Amino acid sequence: MRIAIIGGGAAGTLFVANWLKRASSTDELIWMEQSGNFGAGLAYSEANQDYHILNVRAGQMHAYTDDPNHFLRWMNGNGFPCNPEDFIARKLYGRYLKAIADKCLTDSRVQGFTQEVISLSEKNQAWEIKLIDTTIISCDSIILATGNLLPARPTALPPALNNHPAYQRNPWHYNTPTNPDATILLLGAGLTMIDQLLHLQAIEHRGKIISLSPHGFLPLAHPTFPQKWPLDESLMLAHRSPLEWLRFFREQIQKAQAGKYDVFAVADAFRPYVQTIWQSWNKTEHEAFRQHLRHRWAQLRHRLPMKVAKKIDVLKNSGQLEIHAGRLLEVTNEGERLRVRWQVRGTGEIKAMDVDLLVNCTGPSSRFESDGSVLLKNLLAENILIQDAEQLGFAALPSGALKKPDGNSYTHAFALGNLLRGTLWEITAVPDIRKHIGQVLDLLLAK
Repeated sequence: MRIAIIGGGAAGTLFVANWLKRASSTDELIWMEQSGNFGAGLAYSEANQDYHILNVRAGQMHAYTDDPNHFLRWMNGNGFPCNPEDFIARKLYGRYLKAIADKCLTDSRVQGFTQEVISLSEKNQAWEIKLIDTTIISCDSIILATGNLLPARPTALPPALNNHPAYQRNPWHYNTPTNPDATILLLGAGLTMIDQLLHLQAIEHRGKIISLSPHGFLPLAHPTFPQKWPLDESLMLAHRSPLEWLRFFREQIQKAQAGKYDVFAVADAFRPYVQTIWQSWNKTEHEAFRQHLRHRWAQLRHRLPMKVAKKIDVLKNSGQLEIHAGRLLEVTNEGERLRVRWQVRGTGEIKAMDVDLLVNCTGPSSRFESDGSVLLKNLLAENILIQDAEQLGFAALPSGALKKPDGNSYTHAFALGNLLRGTLWEITAVPDIRKHIGQVLDLLLAK
């Protein structure tokens, strides 16, 4: 069997590493990453600083499905003392992934390519991959692991301002403002916004920093001592609407707190069932969750290491950081600055201010037709794949098997990670991706 995987970041690296442990000596794998940087990807690159820390504990970050202590052994074996409950620097995890990728590329069954993939086509139950230099590569199965796109342009920002020097679309590029007293607007309130705050704090930025998001919910801190709520699994099997799940969640919180458990223990107990719950809902229920509940869930789900949360508290308590809940209405050009207008959540009041820098921290775009790579755009334009009904990712089965435009699925084409958000919702964290990779390999190697 000859497999091709497109994407050399974390998901791609975990797939190749686990495939090598299970594939036969005659199997082949083509691994494609146009940047040439196999392993870390953008999320865990050396562009991150020591203060950019994983929000998942080290004991859950192992690469191999069958070796839960692999990452801990690597850390301790390379001079980085580490315990399962520790939170470590993201760039250090990137070095771990790069070490795995480098080892994978030395295996004779793996061949790496750095040319850009521009299109795919299926012929006679096999795939042809076209590279930018017109090279054609054939394989039996395709895995898409292309990672995250940059954030979409806010609708309130006119296209003419997309390249304005005061607008920064890429939130993972950490600029140092020329004016240390500059007023900075961070659009969003999630983990990406937190990364920007940590950067601005580290370079001793003095100016006002404003976070604007629909609800103004900042991520909460991980408890120092995590608890396990003994959730009755049989109670999780019933179908419930988003509102019914909310009521049930609150009931569990009340019971947990009566027994001296915290709300995080309940959220962690729900985590293994989130994908199943999401799949049980229809489009209307998905939209209701996304409109009314997802921000609260994200606040509980995507938590900060305590030492990071304390740094954010310093910024808030000093008054330098302001958190606003509202909707961005308009962005206009004011020379070297931008003028922003937003509507305050709850009161409807309209506010305006001039900012020296607007950083888009709203999260990766899922608008493949406008924001995707050449490959993603061509897969849609050439009618190879379709997006899911809510335009969150590619249409796929829960297994990750990609769907054809006629609604049937390919038997030998799969996606990993954020490309499956519309199908699985939570599929961006390493533990989720690792588990899914094991399931995909079960299907591929059984053929």
